[in-house]
Amino acid sequence: MLIKANTRKDLKGRHSYLLKNRQNDRAEVMDIRGTVFDDDHELAFKQLGAITTKHKKPFLSVSINPAKGYDQAMTTEQWMRSVEIVEQRLNLTGQPRIVVLHEKKGEDGEPRTHIHVDWRRVKNGSLISDSNMRYKLVQAKKEMELEFGHARTKDYDRQDYAIAERVKKEREAQGRMAQKEKAAEFAQNRPDVVNREMDAVERMLKVKRQQEKERNRGLER
Repeated sequence: MLIKANTRKDLKGRHSYLLKNRQNDRAEVMDIRGTVFDDDHELAFKQLGAITTKHKKPFLSVSINPAKGYDQAMTTEQWMRSVEIVEQRLNLTGQPRIVVLHEKKGEDGEPRTHIHVDWRRVKNGSLISDSNMRYKLVQAKKEMELEFGHARTKDYDRQDYAIAERVKKEREAQGRMAQKEKAAEFAQNRPDVVNREMDAVERMLKVKRQQEKERNRGLER
């Protein structure tokens, strides 16, 4: 079981992404709560996202992905129970939400099924905290696997997160180094171009210096 989550500032584009994305072989709204548009999904997303608040990220998006093989055996009741477990862990019980089921082929060509849930995090004007969310989702994952009889999967803990962050920074540093090496190679192979650019910069600076001198003379008069 893999659960991913991120807070959002709005729900713009969520209806199109979740229900009109051609990469999905099937997209189905499983549940809508807290809107009056049960039959019009686009308006339901608009109403869910229509909130005036001082909070920067008043929405939460979560995807729930059972391990391969177990996803196809999930019943509608189990999918909704998995949403309920996440709600209980994150203190979102009763909050407005939309649940969408996706099915599409994996890299092996076999169909894979998962669900997406968008919640509104504001309750009575206050923002429901997302502190310790990663830990709480790991506990939710364990609860689902135990309750549904799924094989245990590796927990994504703080160490994994730290490794992922370090790898990301290393790749960014490698990208900057590659750009510098490419620029140095270009300068070595095409000194004429580099020299022309340097001359152009020098001419521009010379003009600016001359303009500054003339401006200062005007002030002295």
